[in-house]
Amino acid sequence: MKKCIVCLKEIEDSASECKYCGSYQVDLDEDFLSDDYDSKSDKKTNKSEKDKAEEKKAEEKKKDDFSDLEKDEPKPYKGKVAMPPKKKNKLIPVIIAVLVIAVLGVGIWLIKSNFFEKRAVARTVKNYYKAVTEQDGELFQSIACPPEMEKYMESYIAGYQDILGNVSVSEYYKNFFLSDGSKYSDVKIVDYTEYDEDVIKSVEKEFKDYYGLDIDVSKGYSVNTEFTYAPQGESPKQGSNIMRVVKIDGKWYIYI
Repeated sequence: MKKCIVCLKEIEDSASECKYCGSYQVDLDEDFLSDDYDSKSDKKTNKSEKDKAEEKKAEEKKKDDFSDLEKDEPKPYKGKVAMPPKKKNKLIPVIIAVLVIAVLGVGIWLIKSNFFEKRAVARTVKNYYKAVTEQDGELFQSIACPPEMEKYMESYIAGYQDILGNVSVSEYYKNFFLSDGSKYSDVKIVDYTEYDEDVIKSVEKEFKDYYGLDIDVSKGYSVNTEFTYAPQGESPKQGSNIMRVVKIDGKWYIYI
């Protein structure tokens, strides 16, 4: 039996055509039809089984390494999958800029409207009503008696010690100024009016005329207040009052 020169199936030795593929048969060297024939060099390779196994292994390795792909063709990544880079949100800088502008705008408004200054003034006013209600001489002294006035009061008390007794300035305020027993609650600040230069000078003149004190007043407010108050032994009623608040040496004081 011989093999077809095209499909390599066994056919009769005398056959001129292959009964399987129909190819016309010519006489060829038997080496050409063997499994070990090298078609590139037209030579018999005489490969051993070991050589064939190594070649097969090398071929499989090439396939595994994707060596049969074109060089410019992307190769699959072996190992961890690389994550695509995160896209930056272009809105974040815009949002930050808007927030910064908003904060700056609010800050400028607070400064121009004297927000923090008015809060300090309001706290001074409310402490006045608290000191009167609780008959707290020390609190009253702290918000109504600047250092120059404190020295004046000490001298005044010393001059009337036979009448007033040996008392401190805070005790004097408690015993002789806060003793009417009136109670204040629900104190509200209605509005503020900032003093102009002429009013400030008039306050400084009052300090000079009444107490003989040269006090530098840097700022001042007229503060309209409303409250509920109850004189001693009477029922509560609604009231209002205008308080004068001045700034001396960086601190706010009630000026009575």
